[in-house]
Amino acid sequence: MTALGVLPIVLSVIALTVSLFGFRDERRRDKRDTFLKIHENLISNDKQHGRQLIFEKISDTDSVNALTSDEYRLVNEALATYEALGLYMRRGYIEERDVMEMWAVPICRAWERGSAFLAHRQVYQGADLWPNYRYLAQQCICYLEKNEIQIEPTSLRPPVVR
Repeated sequence: MTALGVLPIVLSVIALTVSLFGFRDERRRDKRDTFLKIHENLISNDKQHGRQLIFEKISDTDSVNALTSDEYRLVNEALATYEALGLYMRRGYIEERDVMEMWAVPICRAWERGSAFLAHRQVYQGADLWPNYRYLAQQCICYLEKNEIQIEPTSLRPPVVR
């Protein structure tokens, strides 16, 4: 094979390599942008208010029943956003490391404090409504344990719901 015969092959390999790097970079950028959109949603006023209600008003089933319809909706929206975050992370649409670094502690705290709300919803809906949030909470707990990050309370194991 002559040098001129090798040239098209070399150029093709270079073009393929550049395309692969471009694809990888674009995928990373898409994941980052998706995470930023979810993060903006998580820090919206309504979602923050919903999480605040979890800590201020929810302690057991009776406290869930005492929520006003607006409070119930805000808590549900805040927790449903964690459900969506878990789905996106599970499917690889966003980087798990980014989620863990920014949201592991709040997710675990909301899982623990919001367990009465989650159980209430499950009883009345009769279905497993939170599989992705449970997955997300489990991943966050593992992350916190691996990195020796302590938060209170310490009993953060998600209950197994069948």
